[in-house]
Amino acid sequence: MVSIRRSLIVLCLGTASVVYATTPATAAGFLSATPSSAQPGAPITFTGLVPPAGASSPFTLDFGDGAQVTFVQHAFSFVHVYQRPGQFTARLSAAGGVTLGTAAVTIVQPPFRPGRAPIGQIYTTTLTIPSVLAGGETALIVRYSIGDATYAGNGTPILAYVELRSPKGALIRRSDPFEIIPGASTGMQSSVIPYSVPVDAGGTYALRVVLRAAGGGTIATSDLLPLLVAAGPDPKPELHTEFRASGALEVGPNAASGTTFNPGAVVALQWPTHQLSLSGLYDPVSHRPDPLLTLESRAPGTVQSPDASPTAAPSPGPVASFKDTLGLSSATLPALLGDGTTLRGLDATRSVGPWVLHGGYGYAQLATPGLPAERAGIIDVGRTLGAGNIRAALYQREDDIPSGYIVTPNVPGPLRALVAELDLKQPVVRNVTFTASAANSNAESLVQPLNVTDGAARAELAYALGATNARLEYHNAGDGFATGAGPGATSDRAGWVSSLGFALNPKATVTLGAEDEQTRSVASRQSNATATLDLAPTEKTHVTIGLRRDTQASSTAQVTADQLNAAFATAFLGGQLSVNGSLVGLSDAVTPTNAASTRTGTVQFTRQSNAHTLAVGFSGTAVTGAGANALAGESLTFGFPVGGRVVDGALLHGFELQFALTNMTASSAAAVTADQALSSIISYHLTKYLAVGVRGEVHHHNGPVITPLGAASALRLRLDLTQ
Repeated sequence: MVSIRRSLIVLCLGTASVVYATTPATAAGFLSATPSSAQPGAPITFTGLVPPAGASSPFTLDFGDGAQVTFVQHAFSFVHVYQRPGQFTARLSAAGGVTLGTAAVTIVQPPFRPGRAPIGQIYTTTLTIPSVLAGGETALIVRYSIGDATYAGNGTPILAYVELRSPKGALIRRSDPFEIIPGASTGMQSSVIPYSVPVDAGGTYALRVVLRAAGGGTIATSDLLPLLVAAGPDPKPELHTEFRASGALEVGPNAASGTTFNPGAVVALQWPTHQLSLSGLYDPVSHRPDPLLTLESRAPGTVQSPDASPTAAPSPGPVASFKDTLGLSSATLPALLGDGTTLRGLDATRSVGPWVLHGGYGYAQLATPGLPAERAGIIDVGRTLGAGNIRAALYQREDDIPSGYIVTPNVPGPLRALVAELDLKQPVVRNVTFTASAANSNAESLVQPLNVTDGAARAELAYALGATNARLEYHNAGDGFATGAGPGATSDRAGWVSSLGFALNPKATVTLGAEDEQTRSVASRQSNATATLDLAPTEKTHVTIGLRRDTQASSTAQVTADQLNAAFATAFLGGQLSVNGSLVGLSDAVTPTNAASTRTGTVQFTRQSNAHTLAVGFSGTAVTGAGANALAGESLTFGFPVGGRVVDGALLHGFELQFALTNMTASSAAAVTADQALSSIISYHLTKYLAVGVRGEVHHHNGPVITPLGAASALRLRLDLTQ
């Protein structure tokens, strides 16, 4: 007798289909599969019974995909996972190949969505060590949420980038990605991103964190976070017409992260129209050294540390110019692909009259602990059209190893993506500019017959006149659109962004913003509204007050967050003082237990005069409600000269000592920990331009009873050169 079991109804893209699993049951045996229809990677349970009489062991269960299991028990249950879609028939047989029963299984391929990007928001970013010595270690505490539990709950990672920027927001350096595995909750979550301050940094900077889906689409971007760095030994800068150098280099172990190489020096040879620079750079998150060789033809300009604020653009040079970079560069990308990406390889640009030719190829991402590296190449041609321009680009990215970088759940890599984009920017009337972008992509699996073609479009209208500006943007990108690696890349989104800025008086401006986004892959929506007041009562004093309301709605969440931000920066006692803080309240109508509030505050002060250095910092952050925790940090840096003499403001033939003492205390429901660290730099200034020294570090950790105490120390060599 044969019994028919109706298994289940599969719903896919709004179409219902019925899948039947036929399970023969004879007097000799019985076999069933539960469920009888699933996606690749889902477990299928096979249960059965072989009567003691009528069949001889051993028994064999063949799953129909090449895998099988042999056993002797008469009642059994096995779990099997099918890795590819298709129709499979499991066969139960006795010794001699006698069939005792069969079960049909249907494996349905999920939608191919290489560009899927969930909704989310970054609420606050806080420095654990608020005032840092150049080359020192700190960390960023990022409070964020992912509003789509179907993404956050399946273990798919998101990537965080830390951008070092000038106080006005100009990008100086973008870090390697830091991998985060978000929890299944749609409430507020926290992640700690370690950050090494560039060894040749000094002065006022800002940090910004970008969260990005592993496939390329941007999830959220944080506000700028002030960073004050107490510079290390810095001989007096002096330009030379033929040879110039600036920066610092440390070699040796690092007690906090095991770092052995942290270069940040620039050496340059300059002729009237050519500049050749050799720069050693060090990634502040991944701690990878990044050598860089650049050959450029342009009007002569100043040479600076790679982590200093960018200089003004040089005066126009000859009609034809070029720039070639071998090593780490910031390759430009079209708007829909994220405007720019970190590229380790070759990046070249040629300008001939109104034409600009650009090409690059290399690693767009290096491997993270859970994701492999990704290679990328771009070729684009641009032409100026009066006050506007037009640009056509062809971009390709692909994985290195089969586990895949463009992550699609249940779809193994590697994947290859090819994107073609056309951009147009043109003034339409006085003070009004129209920008349009359109792109088409093709993504394919290199190991499975999976392929998807999708598109994206973007249009923007911008107005600017003095302190008044307005912007309205509409964009639409499918979840199969394969984006580039740059922050700001558009994928899986349809929505609009608007902003309006105007001056209340010469010392006060107001900026209003509104945004509404819907995801294409699942039913979710996000909107936010912002208002910011900027005050500049004096040339050296700046005050910012901001309000924000963010809402995220999906099938599993209805999250509303209200936020107040404030920042104050001014010249104080011959140095720079920065104070900033925020207050966030979050509620979830679907899951009230996700309600939480967070408070953050940071105070930083630095003052440096020749070899005399003073820096003090305090920071604190606390979360109440769901996932309650708190952290407080204090730091003190002091430096002074010993012996020698000051010549033209620079120390000569003398020692310079710098000490940095930090303390960080963290508490949560699980444990309370405390970390103290002492860093010291002793340098001897041989000339106004050259200093050699030693950097020492001692770290001390107090934790829970199971690991109550830990200590580490290290010693590194240091070289500072400026001319």
